[in-house]
Amino acid sequence: MCAEGYQLGPDGSTCQDVDDCVKIPEVCEQVCHNTEGGFECRCYRGYEMVEGHCMPVPNCSTGPCDHMCEDVPGSYRCSCFVTDQLPNGVMLCVDIDECENNYCEHNCTNTLGSYVCHCKPGYVPFNINHCQPIPEDNNVDEFSGDSGPSLPDACHPNPCQGACQPRPGGFECICEAGYVLAPDGLHCEDVDECLEGPCKHECHNTAGSFYCSCQPGYQTAGPDGHDCRDEDECARPDACPQLCLNIPGSFRCICNIGYQQQPGSDACLDVDECLRDPCSGSCHNFPGSFKCTCPKLLISSVIRSPLLKFKLWSFQSSNFPAPPPPIPCHSKKYISL
Repeated sequence: MCAEGYQLGPDGSTCQDVDDCVKIPEVCEQVCHNTEGGFECRCYRGYEMVEGHCMPVPNCSTGPCDHMCEDVPGSYRCSCFVTDQLPNGVMLCVDIDECENNYCEHNCTNTLGSYVCHCKPGYVPFNINHCQPIPEDNNVDEFSGDSGPSLPDACHPNPCQGACQPRPGGFECICEAGYVLAPDGLHCEDVDECLEGPCKHECHNTAGSFYCSCQPGYQTAGPDGHDCRDEDECARPDACPQLCLNIPGSFRCICNIGYQQQPGSDACLDVDECLRDPCSGSCHNFPGSFKCTCPKLLISSVIRSPLLKFKLWSFQSSNFPAPPPPIPCHSKKYISL
């Protein structure tokens, strides 16, 4: 019988290494390296083995970027804020002067990564980039809205994609959870939560949210469903015909002693140990085992010999020569009398 990780060779007497990487292609997440009597899981460049799983190396932890950094396998990618641009070949972010695009109806002040609109005297802000005249019967101290008749509610009709919050002299747009305010201050953009790596295995971004999934052989776990745990396929009674070995992300079928696995399947075939001639007498193969027996001494009336006379009469006379030593069964020499 061969040890674990080996199987009986075609000659029926030697044990050969089983290439587990070929036998179970999905045994490793990324790279499988076959070893003598086993295998070793390895990771691609840019990944490292963490508790049996290949996880991306956090290159952004060294802070190589000026604004935003995204980990990619084996490297990292720098990007700028929405209103910035990245010059070719330079890992620095340069502010865009939005005022050059005439976003504001009246006056514009550029800021780092954004801009601010200002209205001329006699006007108040409306819809972020626009201005409207102050009503003649309105007395407002520097457009603060602290005195005089109320200005028209800037949130009716709602100019925002999300919720609208009235502010002195204007309004503020507020987005729901999972969204951020766009540079125009009116629309909401989806947040890609997967960039933060919240899932153990796979992350799928959706509008305003995300969900996690696990690789084959694993199932979601944890109170938030972000974790993955190995699924014990051996718990199924029909997983293997004989023995089942659970391994991370998969399982392996093993045969009992006296059986060997049929190539290309999990079926177990009986090993005919008698083909290796293990007995000096007769060999009888049984399912999962074998039995050796020695032949009985045959006596013939035609042949006479001192051994025969001793066999029959030595207990009555001491005149015959002493019997020869017994011939062991394993010597493969038998006497037929």
